[in-house]
Amino acid sequence: MHRKSLSVVIAKIVATFFGLGYIPFAPVTFGALGGLLISYALTLYCTAELNKVPLSLGNVPLSLGNVPLSVAEVVLVVAAYLSGVWACRTLSDEWGQDPSKVVIDEALGFWVSIIALPHTPFYLIGGFFSFGSSILPSLLVLGALIIGTHPTL
Repeated sequence: MHRKSLSVVIAKIVATFFGLGYIPFAPVTFGALGGLLISYALTLYCTAELNKVPLSLGNVPLSLGNVPLSVAEVVLVVAAYLSGVWACRTLSDEWGQDPSKVVIDEALGFWVSIIALPHTPFYLIGGFFSFGSSILPSLLVLGALIIGTHPTL
């Protein structure tokens, strides 16, 4: 694979937030939902690290050291911002300006909206509904996920 085509593939993965932007209905909501899941995982990881719970993947220890959640979040926001700007610049000729499949900004916006809040389920879900989309489409998508169907929009 050529270097340019590899960078385009990586840019598409970043811009669509691991493909969530390709979901044909409510991609914005799914982008924010992906951000919520990453935040929840980061919260669990940092809490486990601070409580000295050993985390591993098989025999490989997973550790960032003793990184506080607030520091990890700032690193996440800065990395998402920089990689998102790069991805959008890389894809702007092919995709144009602000296509609906670019949802890295939704995940980033979610992370910024909760960065100073406690990471309890209440605040994470509240941040999702406040940033992810309007409440009604978010409820419809979450309801569709729960019952196993999807709305035809």
